[in-house]
Amino acid sequence: MPGGHLKEQQIHPAERLALPGGGLADIDLRMIPLVRALWALNFTTLGCCQDLGESIEHNGHGSPVNAEDRQRWATFYKGHAWLKLPVRDANRLVGILGEDSTFAHRMRRWTHREAWQAVIWLFPTNGGYARPEAAAQLTFPTDQVGGLVNLLTMIRM
Repeated sequence: MPGGHLKEQQIHPAERLALPGGGLADIDLRMIPLVRALWALNFTTLGCCQDLGESIEHNGHGSPVNAEDRQRWATFYKGHAWLKLPVRDANRLVGILGEDSTFAHRMRRWTHREAWQAVIWLFPTNGGYARPEAAAQLTFPTDQVGGLVNLLTMIRM
């Protein structure tokens, strides 16, 4: 995930969709309704996965790390969907969800089983500093995808 220089491979059944700005992308079948709902609200998606744990376990991100070392993260993320959005769009999405009665506690209670995780990677630069990645990685229980789609399709922005 960090760095973006690894060869990725499709792990889950997918469909090739036309991107709003042009080009094509293979989208996991279970993520298509969510991605389309996000696009309808002018969100930019940079990546997604219907089960990040399965992808890590089967090395969908093409890491040179051996399977035994990957297993820790595969277990941690098993059953969690993944979205990669520009930081501004991730901020907007989390803000919307924080106002919804179903999702609000999921945004605020990080130790809860239903909680979301939002990560912005920091990369070292020359001169002893770090720069934040321009994208946020959001993970959340896969069983929330349907409810999220329902909420987003009700929003008119």
